[in-house]
Amino acid sequence: MRESVQTWPQLRSVERQALRLDTLMQRLGIDAPKAVRLEHGEAFARARRACIECPKERTCARWLDASIVLEAPPVFCPNAGFFAACGG
Repeated sequence: MRESVQTWPQLRSVERQALRLDTLMQRLGIDAPKAVRLEHGEAFARARRACIECPKERTCARWLDASIVLEAPPVFCPNAGFFAACGG
């Protein structure tokens, strides 16, 4: 019997980390369509991958939970350069 995709803990983790990128972009006021078009989508793909692979997952989650309006990404964020390129 095949295991349901919904029960894979790694999948849920990847989804949560990918959602954090979206949340951070929203709170920084970044225009998502503009961000996706940077470098023909390559910059966004790298940012998404960096977020998914980020070792600061719990730190980021706590930081986002405590922050409503953001002026800049957190200092530990590997995507700070991406956000700057997007105008955030």
